[in-house]
Amino acid sequence: MDWGEDMRVKIVGCGNLLSRDEGVGIHAVRILREGILPPEVEVVEMGKPGVDFLQVLKDCSCLLIIDATAQGEKPPGTVHRLEVKAGNMEKVLGGTIHGFNLVVPLQVLYRGRKAKDFPTVIVLAMEIKERTLFGVGLSPEVKAGLEFLLDMAWHELALLSGE
Repeated sequence: MDWGEDMRVKIVGCGNLLSRDEGVGIHAVRILREGILPPEVEVVEMGKPGVDFLQVLKDCSCLLIIDATAQGEKPPGTVHRLEVKAGNMEKVLGGTIHGFNLVVPLQVLYRGRKAKDFPTVIVLAMEIKERTLFGVGLSPEVKAGLEFLLDMAWHELALLSGE
């Protein structure tokens, strides 16, 4: 991947590994971290993002968030690709499990910036099956969709690098 000098990409996996499918974002970034990533790409695990998310956003030109969603409109394992803009932030992030905790830090980041200066923010959100069960591991449906989610993440990285 050919990255520009000023490109700083953060991949943020959200979730709780002890809450079964809700932890899909953490599972995904741990697998991505095993791959060969350019030095401009930083992988971050956030169990429950909040104020500490502002530190992650520092000096970030591109942000790829991987999280779970339980909208139930599609079968478990389905991956949604969403792009966050200043005007759709609450709607897009409100559909993910941890997105509500990301809205305020992103609003702080966007405040006072012109639209052309906004970082690229992409969300890959996977439909989950089990939201109320506690335990380690993913449901068979979500586990089966994990490879496609990872392929999408690698594809997004390739697009961000200009490949």
